[in-house]
Amino acid sequence: HAAGFFPEQDTPTDAAWFLMDAMHMLNTDAVGVGDRDLRFGLAFLREQAKRSQLPLTSANLFEKKTKKFALAPSVVKKVGSV
Repeated sequence: HAAGFFPEQDTPTDAAWFLMDAMHMLNTDAVGVGDRDLRFGLAFLREQAKRSQLPLTSANLFEKKTKKFALAPSVVKKVGSV
C-alpha cells in the first residue's frame, strides 16, 4: 500500500490515526511512505508508526547524518509455503 496518511492540512487529523490503526488491524504487511507522510517530520512519522505498530518502508529515504535508510527499505515475509 502506498501511504499518504496525513492530509494536506497544517495539523494531523483523526483520519490519519484511524487509517494507520485500521491498516494495523487488517494485518497490513508493509506500507510505502509518501511525501505527505513526512509532512510533520520523520520523528513524528516514526512515533506514529510505533504507536500503530504499522511497518513503514522506503527504499529511497536516507538519513543525511548516518547515511543509512531512514526506514526499512523492504519487507520480506513468508506466506504459506512461499
